[in-house]
Amino acid sequence: MIARVVPEDGPGRRVLIVYSRAGGGHLSVAKALKAALETTGGMPVSAHLADIYVDHSRYPVSLFPVIYSWMLRNQPGLWGALFSMTNHSGARLQRQALQPFILPGLRKLLAITRPHLVISVLPVVNPILDIAVRTYPIKPRFEIVVTDWCDIHRTWIAKGADHYTVPTNEVRSDCIRYSVASEQIDVHGYPVRPEFSVGPAMGVRDRLLTTLALEPKQFTLLFMVGAEGSPRAVEHIREVAMLDLPMQVIVLCGRDEGLRRKLTQVPRRLQLRALAHVDNVAELMQSSDLLVTKAGGATLAEAFACGLPVVVNDLVPGQETGNRDLLVRKGAIEYAPTPAGLTSVIRLLIESPVLRSALASRGRSLARPGAASIIAARMVSRLQEAAVDER
Repeated sequence: MIARVVPEDGPGRRVLIVYSRAGGGHLSVAKALKAALETTGGMPVSAHLADIYVDHSRYPVSLFPVIYSWMLRNQPGLWGALFSMTNHSGARLQRQALQPFILPGLRKLLAITRPHLVISVLPVVNPILDIAVRTYPIKPRFEIVVTDWCDIHRTWIAKGADHYTVPTNEVRSDCIRYSVASEQIDVHGYPVRPEFSVGPAMGVRDRLLTTLALEPKQFTLLFMVGAEGSPRAVEHIREVAMLDLPMQVIVLCGRDEGLRRKLTQVPRRLQLRALAHVDNVAELMQSSDLLVTKAGGATLAEAFACGLPVVVNDLVPGQETGNRDLLVRKGAIEYAPTPAGLTSVIRLLIESPVLRSALASRGRSLARPGAASIIAARMVSRLQEAAVDER
């Protein structure tokens, strides 16, 4: 067994947060944790974000975000089948196949950053990250922050992980089912960046909508297709754009520039603005009256923190199915996977402020605006305890 040794080079602690830019949710959570860790009390902390696939893996695994994006737009069913297969009999084969392409880069990353704590906010790589951490001479703590709401993939689990932080009791049960000891798991809610939970600044809606040549007092629907786009987005938005309702629509197209160009040609009865990747999602949510989105975990958590009522129209098969199922059961979202169903739900919610308010309230009840700060404080506390134990 390798002894845990912390470098004696200052009072602060170095933290490495491993994420992937495949999708957008993992990066959003990584940023929330970095900000919270660097501002929490107890001891100075510096956090470094590392995109494990693009920056620290060998070809062709380094192309995973590009492949993932293509599959979600063109072959979502195939992605769902791969997700299911690797969650069962193929999990070990997946690790063995990926290890030669990821492990060397992880070892170099640890040697460069020399972290006291390694945090993973994504699945798949955790069993390999576990090997890198356990075989590194200066052994850091290894913690996992799960970013799914329910029914997690088994590659979230790593045998040597010191601790798990999860958003729901359902995920806690999943971890225990995968043989994680209950005392290793904390349930603190879904971490979001501070801007999603502080409320909009005065005049933000007027300024933002006016900049987009929209009417600040008009009912505003925000339509998000996810960072990588959505195969059903065009047909759904076509139907929404032809609604004869007192409404205007903002569509966030993520990295799907082709979708943005298509939407400029969509026939419409209402005002519609299609935007490429943006950095002010919190302001856009806080300036809107209703959100239509796919079932990405981070987007849902951010919308709940903003108090925005949510309709889910799409999901990544397998990967986001658990999110949808749990949140439908809790009444926190409406689910409308067909164009006709979606337009029907939108019409109902526009015409009934009571139903819209009740939907937003159920979503807000799941929000944990202070989750990132609580998670960071507990991590720092565990680092302090580990430092004392090592003396």
